[in-house]
Amino acid sequence: MRYPGNHAGLTNTDLMMPILLRGEQLKHLYDREEMWLHNLYTSIP
Repeated sequence: MRYPGNHAGLTNTDLMMPILLRGEQLKHLYDREEMWLHNLYTSIP
């Protein structure tokens, strides 16, 4: 079986997943509905 080498049909929401946050140091992120993963890493003190 051959697979195409492109991202045909893949949208920006296909790779979204929930992130569960808990703790005093993460309260500033509680109201966020979405964020890039690399921004999450830099937002954690």
